[in-house]
Amino acid sequence: MERFLDAEKAIKAIKPTIPLHIIRKHSLNKAAIWFKRNFHGHVLFAVKTNSNPVVLKQLHESGIDHFDVASIAEVKLVAEHVPAANMYFMHPVKPREAIRDAYFTYGVRDFSLDSYVELQKILEATNHAEDLNLHIRLSIPNDYAELGLTRKFGADIETAPELLWHARQKANKVGLCFQTRSKLQSKLRAAW
Repeated sequence: MERFLDAEKAIKAIKPTIPLHIIRKHSLNKAAIWFKRNFHGHVLFAVKTNSNPVVLKQLHESGIDHFDVASIAEVKLVAEHVPAANMYFMHPVKPREAIRDAYFTYGVRDFSLDSYVELQKILEATNHAEDLNLHIRLSIPNDYAELGLTRKFGADIETAPELLWHARQKANKVGLCFQTRSKLQSKLRAAW
């Protein structure tokens, strides 16, 4: 891998015709260490935000060892480049084959869900495994969001308690998760 002192020099030397990835490992390391120092919980890096293997490896070297994966392709990517990582299959709707492969081939034990159908699918695909950690994805209203995701995924307030109870009967551990998107997040994404 070629190294350059700055992005402008890299662009002039390489003259890329496709997107060029410029990775500042020291910045990743600094950010990961700062975040871990200031957030006292498990930090999950969402692979969909940047799936570059160099980024995944650097984050792991910086102390991030939990990864939010949303597809079997992301599971395979993390397994290949960060084999010691803990993976959480957090997309609430997954194909049976992906669940089965994630569980039996790649050792994934954490799965999110937002319905009884998905709970049953996870249980069947893992042969009713007893070491599952199930995370109920809640639908969180956000009246101030430009892009509301409350209708896309998530158990509503009426069905979530019973779904949580049913998941607890089958899971080693249960948890809650949710996704929100604020106006600031939408503006930042648009600026990128």
